[in-house]
Amino acid sequence: MNMKKVVSEVFGTVVFLTILIKAEKSRGMMTPLVVGFGLAAAMYMFGSGDYNPATSFLRVFQGSKVDSDFFLKLLCHVAGAFLAKELSGL
Repeated sequence: MNMKKVVSEVFGTVVFLTILIKAEKSRGMMTPLVVGFGLAAAMYMFGSGDYNPATSFLRVFQGSKVDSDFFLKLLCHVAGAFLAKELSGL
């Protein structure tokens, strides 16, 4: 996994989770729509990726080979989650 993909995974996760946290705090009727737009924004800015760790686990459970990219993606998700937590003021 090259450095560009690592950075896009971290910052895509940050964008997606920050929007998710902010939308959950508001608890409005538009929350699902806002979350969908947040994921679309992350994909538009950083390209398609696994911005949700569940997606990475799903690929493994479907029979994909576990390699170093899987563990690096999980590390990116954890780093992105901590950054999103700090940005959203939790």
